Amino acid sequence: QMCIRDRPVGVYLVREQPSRRGDVAYSVVMPFLVAIDAPGREVMVRTKNQELTITLTDSAEVLAPGDSYTLTARANVPAPDANGLLHRYQILFHLDERLESFRVDQVWLEYTENCTGRGKSTSPSCSGTPRRLALQMGKHFTVLASPEHHGMGIRFSATGLRLLAQLRAQHPELHVGATVRSRVSDAAPTGSRLLSTAHLYADGWIVPADWAQALAGGVSSQTVAVLIVPKTPAATPTVSSPQVTTEPTAPSRVPRPPLELPSTGTAAQGCLAGLGVIGVLWLLLWRRRRRDDDESGEHAAPTSTPRTPRSDGGSEE
Repeated sequence: QMCIRDRPVGVYLVREQPSRRGDVAYSVVMPFLVAIDAPGREVMVRTKNQELTITLTDSAEVLAPGDSYTLTARANVPAPDANGLLHRYQILFHLDERLESFRVDQVWLEYTENCTGRGKSTSPSCSGTPRRLALQMGKHFTVLASPEHHGMGIRFSATGLRLLAQLRAQHPELHVGATVRSRVSDAAPTGSRLLSTAHLYADGWIVPADWAQALAGGVSSQTVAVLIVPKTPAATPTVSSPQVTTEPTAPSRVPRPPLELPSTGTAAQGCLAGLGVIGVLWLLLWRRRRRDDDESGEHAAPTSTPRTPRSDGGSEE
């Protein structure tokens, strides 16, 4: 029961101040708003406890042997103690035994800025500008691994815990995110399911030294299952031959070889050259024939009696 006296009419933000000190588990109620519309009015509020929660999501619903696989954990943060400190924050991943080559990929903080206009959140569900702050391995957290137990996790350092407490004091909606990347074993049988969980350890939650116990305790997430299907063979790319289209063309004329005269070696083209040769041959034959006729006329007998030449002393008989 809480009494509010001597306050004017208005809307008020109510937060529970932490009373725990040291590494003990103690949760506070979520901040809430109270509206006072008249003096002396009684208002009943049902508060909600800020329990630790962690959720786990994956990158696929079905996988084949050899595929890559990513798991993402997201957990809230308890309120700091009365001294404004957090003493422990650790997230562990319990991976299926058919996963291999697992590693922590990213770790970050999520919160909402300017929920009230003064940079402070009024409730874990306030609206404002989402912020994401990446954390550095070695500075803000260290990586934990146990391949024998298929375990992987992160543990916040003193620097990371101070940053976590400062942001949580102003932002009740603060969450921590972490991703783990892995690979499905080639020997994973088809039809089987890969089962994985995440576990959160914060103030007051002692982490067992045995990995088998640690991966079964703390605040646990739901179990994420993914189905193994046969691996699809890589398709061989087919190279299509380029299609060559030809257009019909007019038949081309084959040039006639030039006529070469064996006597002179000059080339005669076409019909005119042929007629010229014939004419030359005919002329030569005609001249030869005329010459032969002349020679035959000279050797023929005379048709009249030749006249006897007259001597000086006598008369012609």
